Order: sequence, then C-alpha cells, then structure tokens
Amino acid sequence: MAATFAKGSVSAFARIAPYLPHPLQTAPQAIALHLLNPSNNDVPWYRSYSHFHQTASDPFHTVLPLLGTAILGSYVMSVIMRNASQIDRMWTTFPVIYSWHFALFPLFNQNGAAFAHNLPRVWLMVAMQIVWSVRLTYHTWRRGLYSFNEEDYRYTVWRTLVPTWFFELFSFFFISIGQSVLLLIMALPVHNALVTPLNEHKESILPLPLGLHLSDVILVSLSLLDIYIQWNADNQQYEYQTYKHALKASPPDTRTVAAHKAWQHGSSRIEWTSRDIKRGFLTRHVAPTRAVSTPQWPAERIDEISVDGHDEPDVCAICLSRLPGLPNACGRVCGSEHVMEGSLGAVDWFKAKVGGDRMGSRRARTGACIEQDWAVA
Repeated sequence: MAATFAKGSVSAFARIAPYLPHPLQTAPQAIALHLLNPSNNDVPWYRSYSHFHQTASDPFHTVLPLLGTAILGSYVMSVIMRNASQIDRMWTTFPVIYSWHFALFPLFNQNGAAFAHNLPRVWLMVAMQIVWSVRLTYHTWRRGLYSFNEEDYRYTVWRTLVPTWFFELFSFFFISIGQSVLLLIMALPVHNALVTPLNEHKESILPLPLGLHLSDVILVSLSLLDIYIQWNADNQQYEYQTYKHALKASPPDTRTVAAHKAWQHGSSRIEWTSRDIKRGFLTRHVAPTRAVSTPQWPAERIDEISVDGHDEPDVCAICLSRLPGLPNACGRVCGSEHVMEGSLGAVDWFKAKVGGDRMGSRRARTGACIEQDWAVA
C-alpha cells in the first residue's frame, strides 16, 4: 500500500511539475540524490545537512529541511501545550530567518561565488526585513503574545465547535503547514534576487555603487515609510486596548488608565471616550495597519523583479507563490467575523456607519474583524 501511495505521489508530482517554479521542480530530485549518493555514506549524520548545504545547486533546496522542522515543531508544541497558536509566535522572526538563510548561502556553498554579484541587493532587502521584524517583535512582546498560554481567540472558539479529530487536521494542515509555507513565501523575493544571473540584470537609469539601481533607493524609502506608519498604528492600538482593559478591570487600574487615556503623536491627539470603550474597537482615526503592512512584501517582490531582465515574468510562478496565503487570509477574516457577530453588539452600528449596501456591509465586517483581532486579544 505504501509503495502504491509513493508511486501515485511521484506520478502526480510529474504531472504538475511543468507548472511549478524551477527550484520547486528540482527540489525532490536534489534531496533524493543527496540521500542516495554513495559518496555521502562517509559523512556523519550530524554533518549531513551542512554537507548538503555546501553541495546544493540552489538555496531553495537547502531551506526545505528547515521548513519541515518548523512544521513538525510547531504542530508537536501545539499538541503538547494544547494551544494552536504556537505558529503565531514565529511570524515575527521566521521570514527573516529564511531570508538570512538565503543571504548566507553563498558564504558556505562551494559555488557561492556565482551569487556574489547579487549580495548587495540581497543584504539591503534583508536589512529592511530586520527593521520590520524588530518593530513587530517589540509590539508582540509588549502585548504578551509570546506567552505559551496565549491562544488566538478564533482557535479557542473553533475548538469548541468541531470534533477533536477535525480540529487536529485543521491544526496540522491549515495552521502548521499552511502558515509555515506562508512564512517561507515571504522570504522568496530574497531567494529570487540572489539567484538572478548577472547577464539578466536590466540597465539602470541611474547606476549606483555595488550594482544597485535607483529603484532600490525608491523602494527602500517606501518600505521605511510603510514601517513607520505601521509603528504608529501599533502604538495607537496599544494605547487604546491597554486603556480599555485597565478601565474594565476589577478594580480599575487607575495608574494605567491615567497613563494611556489618550494617543499622542506630534500634533495629533486622540482621547478615548466612554463610547469607544463600550464599543470595544476603534472607529475614528484608525491607522491603516493592514492596508500598509500588505504592500511591505509586494514591495520586495517589485525590488526583485526590477532587476530581472526577462521580458515576460514567470506569471505562473508568481501566482503559485501567492496561493497559500489566500485560504489563510479568508479563514482568518471569516473566523473573526463569526466570533465577533456573537460577541460585539456594535457590529450592526459599524456596518450602518460605513454604508448599508452590500459592498459597504462587507467592508464593515472586514474592518471590524481587523479591529476585533486587537479587541479580544
């Protein structure tokens, strides 16, 4: 039975392989050759991965064992801790870890000199990811989300609505596998920038030192602006939620209430009202956290293709690289909406405020779901 399953899997992969990006096409063969190569028998097991890293032809091949370890580790921890949010604690750092892996690949690979011409741009992209990661890691830490007892409220509710076996399947495939793959996808622009051959680089309008282009400067500036807006949005939400929970505590935490009764940034100041607290989520002067965080990663994708000399981009590869994020995003928004409908009485009012038509109602639900991510945390 196992042989039949393996044969069927190989046959299925052979049918879809022509539509996959080249590194993904060649990954199974590269890993199999490493495992079955007789010359590797003399390599100790604890050095097997480092030997694979030294001899691999593509850095994508060497990141797959790390991805497998992240998937299994996050799922095993979720089972042991009875907490499905273990993967959430990896969001702040793992995209950067994968990017570091790609950036360091030429230093430890026997053919690393072939990628040296791309290292300045690669390290510039990694630097932007580090800045993004520092901002998100700090925000996650001060909210207490690194606690192993903290679980996404949607998972807690979902666990009570479905059989245990179904939730475990959901936890393994949607949470552990789906989100781990998504974290790797966020680092793929660095991989693509690293492996672009020198003869495929476009001519720059304004050549800069180290082979950089004017587009690199523009996109770095936009990325820093984007992160700055995210930082302000984090602070705005943090002040509001801290004030709300301190005021609702029994007895109220008067010191925290006094320290967080308003959000101040430059000349802008928002003082929280009793209506804001009763509602449970912000409806005025809301900083567009998701609206600006989403372009952060496409900006890196643009930076990567802006130096690629192909007249026709690999549209199939680009689309496939985005697919795993779609069910994740849809699942999170729908899950938020389901929980929110039963927990917040202000949802109908929020819908009416932004428009009663079908498009407005959908926009209201999505916006309120985003706020509810903070409100229930």
